[in-house]
Amino acid sequence: MSRRTVDKYAALLRHCNFSKDLSSGYLLHDCIIKENIFPSSILLFNLLIQFYGSCGALRDARSVFDHMPRCNIFSWNLIMAAYLANGHPSDSFSLFQSLYSESPCTPDCTTFATVLSACAFQSWFSEGLWLHRLIILFAFECHVVVATALVTMYGKCSKIDHANWTFANMQERNSCSWNAMLAAIAKHGDVRAFHHVFSQMIQEGMLGDRITCISAISMYASHGWLLEGKRLHASLTGRPYEADAALQNALISFYGKYDNKEDAVGLFHASQERNLITWNAIIAALVQAHKFTEAMDTFMRMQLEGMAPDEVTFSTIFSSFSGAIVAPKIKSLHACVAESVFASDIIVQTALISMYGNHGRIEEARMVFDTTETRDVAGWNAMISAYSQHGNTEASISLFFDMLMHVQAPDKITLIAVLSVCADQVAIAFGTLIHHYIVSCSAKLELEIGNSLLNMYGRGGSLEDALEVFCAMSDHNLVSWSSLIILYAQHDLMEEALKLFEQMLAAGVTPDKVIFLCAIPLCASEAALELGRKMHHSAVCCGFHKDDVCATAFLTMYSKCGSFEESKRMFHLLEIRNLVSWNSLIAAHAHHGHGAKAILCLSYMSYHGLAPDECTFYSILSACSHAGLLEEGLWYFANMVQQSLVVPRVEHFNCIIDLFGRAGQLEAVDLVLNRMGLQPSDTSWVTMLSACRVHLDVIQGENAVAELLDASWMDLTPTLLLSNIYHAKRCDDY
Repeated sequence: MSRRTVDKYAALLRHCNFSKDLSSGYLLHDCIIKENIFPSSILLFNLLIQFYGSCGALRDARSVFDHMPRCNIFSWNLIMAAYLANGHPSDSFSLFQSLYSESPCTPDCTTFATVLSACAFQSWFSEGLWLHRLIILFAFECHVVVATALVTMYGKCSKIDHANWTFANMQERNSCSWNAMLAAIAKHGDVRAFHHVFSQMIQEGMLGDRITCISAISMYASHGWLLEGKRLHASLTGRPYEADAALQNALISFYGKYDNKEDAVGLFHASQERNLITWNAIIAALVQAHKFTEAMDTFMRMQLEGMAPDEVTFSTIFSSFSGAIVAPKIKSLHACVAESVFASDIIVQTALISMYGNHGRIEEARMVFDTTETRDVAGWNAMISAYSQHGNTEASISLFFDMLMHVQAPDKITLIAVLSVCADQVAIAFGTLIHHYIVSCSAKLELEIGNSLLNMYGRGGSLEDALEVFCAMSDHNLVSWSSLIILYAQHDLMEEALKLFEQMLAAGVTPDKVIFLCAIPLCASEAALELGRKMHHSAVCCGFHKDDVCATAFLTMYSKCGSFEESKRMFHLLEIRNLVSWNSLIAAHAHHGHGAKAILCLSYMSYHGLAPDECTFYSILSACSHAGLLEEGLWYFANMVQQSLVVPRVEHFNCIIDLFGRAGQLEAVDLVLNRMGLQPSDTSWVTMLSACRVHLDVIQGENAVAELLDASWMDLTPTLLLSNIYHAKRCDDY
């Protein structure tokens, strides 16, 4: 057969391959068989394999390959590539094994690149490692295509160290090599390493292609590196792919993610080519910026311009319906979905459930859920979350058990949602059942689920169960430690709470402001002063010592620990002194018996334009009481009522009772108790009883004890005080 005939059929097959014209290809194949051209031309066999592979006709491609009288390495490469391109990486790898063990053909760089791609597709690390050894054996490790395929394979297998080693030892790198390494790091999620390699690429004179830039923009967006993303955007000016649609879409998403609506909208309007991804990106950007009306307008505009929304569009626009949106808009959007091809799409239906749930329309959410033909775990989660969000405990728990009955395994989101409603005394029993279910399904308690269980038992006040969960968790974060520390504090187990805080620090967990504010009051005693200082040092290391709220809490702590000088120093270190910090300083002076200084602080506070509140007056009255400043105390009490218009509480009257009591004016004490207009507290009567003991007033003392006994006072202290009064009175009489 002439060379001209072979070339003619080869050209026709290439044309069919380009146009993906399977019918014409079949006709050509028949003609080639009839003219008996095959035996003399491996080229036509290979072109047929390539053609059938590109058209997805794998059975025909394999038939041609199997009937070849002889084949070369190109034949093997083409059939392997055909299987790989059509989603059959296992068959592609099996063909390579046959080639290596049975065929006289020697693998080339294309062979290894193809089979490495098959391993990458399946994340087959062991097989990839075996191939790497073969590549070294065949001396292809320095070939840029093979080395790049190795980096890709290791990246897909999450073996970042192997990818780094391979990349570092490459003698030649092209844009594909850099992209492969950057993709491996991106999968690993290390933005710093990504930025380092990206910067190294630029320093070596490789600007990168559109894929590189899209990868970098996406990585910076995912990790909040706004400045680096903006710098990269600025550097794109003048590059041939500056206006590339995919790159523009990535930039719109980048700016939209960080509420930079103006830049996102500007890029959208400047886009020369708008595809569905572009519209979805700008709608998502507007939703992110809480511009819900603009998002809806854009949604309507895209349809007017002939762009049909997809499931991503609907899901995004549904997420904007979480605020006070009028009912007609929700109904019109639901109707829009019902008329589209996505009416039964599981993603869209799940988004609909979430939309109704977020808007408090639980009945409509349940209606969509009940009419969903196919439910995945996301659909169940959306409905359970809707119930949980609105405190419908019974329905949330019931639906969870329905989910189990439907043999739908819950995921982390399901468990967290249903555990969030199992805190009261009735539902905690179901929460315990769910806890047992979690343990039966997995030997390892995941961090987020463990934290949800800690929260559930903590809110239910079950310390033993919470401690059991904490000990069963393989890992703990700040939330875990905080939950247990707060629970110990709620049970008045201060020493255990402080020990746990020390263990948290020893474990290398950095406290946040909330845990400091919970833990600082635990150190408010002289015995815990050293631990309080250690906690203060931790706050300094974490940068919270400059926080006004934390600093004020430390001020109060040092005061109650008996370290007045440290308390005062904390006050002077405050950058902003508000009413709370002044109150804390005045209370510190009162606690240490510095009545005159407490009054002076009040004057300074008023000079700085801060009006005293009920806490300020309580501290001032307490300071006057401890210092025996009767006239000053009475003057400030009158000032509180008449000028500051603060309504006195029992605590304020108790200070007045103490003032009169210390001055020996027990008749005035009795007058205050009878005319204060409030029910005296136990502290009121104990304060009076203490004054009676000092001034040996048996009658008033007996009255005070009688009042305490009427209040079912279980402590023996009042009786002992009265006994002391009797004894002292007898001694005085003699």
